[in-house]
Amino acid sequence: MWVTSRRIEEYLRALLHLQARGGKVSLTALARQMGVSPPTAHEMVRRLEHMGLVTYSRREGIRLTPEGSRRAFGKERRYRLSQRFLRDVLGMEAEVAAREAVRFERGLSPTVEQQIIRLFAHARAPQTEG
Repeated sequence: MWVTSRRIEEYLRALLHLQARGGKVSLTALARQMGVSPPTAHEMVRRLEHMGLVTYSRREGIRLTPEGSRRAFGKERRYRLSQRFLRDVLGMEAEVAAREAVRFERGLSPTVEQQIIRLFAHARAPQTEG
């Protein structure tokens, strides 16, 4: 089975959200979150484990490794920046921005990501009188 890096990032992001809810992350919970069968989720978890992005045991469940966490948080950060940009700058409705942010963040280069961060940091900075 050939897997795209986008699909890998989707799994990592799903694991990040499931871990945030607390408790161990089971294959069943991951499969449900991803909309796939448990055997399909298990195959991907084996791939992610081979890549050093997760650890898995029946007793402990699925856990992101430090590298897996780094990648998942990066994906989540780009998604949230994209969503905020689409909503706050372009004026999209929240629901539309959430849907479009999934596609928008995929093409976000590090340069554009930094510019969006600067834009929002500048918008938050208190204005001084001169």
